[in-house]
Amino acid sequence: MLFGDAAERRGLVQPERLVREVKRRVGDEVPVNVGGRTFAPEDLLALLVDWVSTVATERFGRLPSSVVVTVPVAWGTYRTDLIRAALVRAGIGQVEIIAEPVAAARHYEATNPLAPGSTLAVYDFGGGTFDAVLLRKTASGSLTIIGSPTGIEDLGGADFDDAVLRHVLSAARLDVTTLLGDADARVALAGLRRECVEAKEALSFDSEATVPVLLGGTSTAVRLTRDEFEAMIENDIERTIEVLGDAMEAAAVEASDLDAILLTGGSSRIPRVAQLLSERFDRPIAVDTDPKAVIALGAALEAADAAIVSAADAAAETEASEAAAAAAEDEAPPARPRRPWLRRVPAA
Repeated sequence: MLFGDAAERRGLVQPERLVREVKRRVGDEVPVNVGGRTFAPEDLLALLVDWVSTVATERFGRLPSSVVVTVPVAWGTYRTDLIRAALVRAGIGQVEIIAEPVAAARHYEATNPLAPGSTLAVYDFGGGTFDAVLLRKTASGSLTIIGSPTGIEDLGGADFDDAVLRHVLSAARLDVTTLLGDADARVALAGLRRECVEAKEALSFDSEATVPVLLGGTSTAVRLTRDEFEAMIENDIERTIEVLGDAMEAAAVEASDLDAILLTGGSSRIPRVAQLLSERFDRPIAVDTDPKAVIALGAALEAADAAIVSAADAAAETEASEAAAAAAEDEAPPARPRRPWLRRVPAA
């Protein structure tokens, strides 16, 4: 089992053994068949969490004192319970599960403190799903969800990767159906998809990108501009903005009530996203320096707080036990001298 970048690299030469976006499959009763084995989607996700925990243990030399797993806000109890049970089967039992936008807001609030009563909208556009949620800071300092969080479970950056790949194949006049029967072509297709992903990400900072195509006897390059890419995904971005508007309406929050709209997830880096949100709601747009990691960083803060609370509870419990033991000592009656079992007696 390989995960992350190692899995991506191996997938270039063995694409039929690579699984992507398994989070979308959680709750699907149809198992994942890969590499001659069968897995429930939630078990694959639990194995990923276990790998992260193992890497952290190797890096810091000890087991994590607390583990927090984030899930899409639109997930119900059924899928959350599936993940919880899978984590137990993977040997990770003590886990806190929180919504991804809540974790993102947790990190944002730690670096940009909000005043009590402030309202924050989280626009979470990741690789596999989109979530929209509104949070308000209470007088006690906690962030609570208001209204009904909502999202789109089948829309994310992976769909934009596929859109770029389809565009490149069309521009290079390649028919993917004729390529899938050739093992070498499948390997080359996996490499082309990676090039498309890198080109998509480059368009967040550059006005154009070039995708080299070495596939099916074709050796060429396809130029893709930011305007062309944004035209491909305009309707999908509009869908996400409508969902955020619905979440605000459900929470009875006007745009003027928002302190900011927090963008999280890799797909939120697309410049057109911030542009359309600003035009629609006319509110400040907050972007973290690393939108891909902001959810994980917020989860880490939550885990750290949980560890502190656990340590404080353990210390309080120890102190109470010691105090109780000391009180019992003080209240106990003086001990009577024990009668020895052996003693001297006069000689008869």
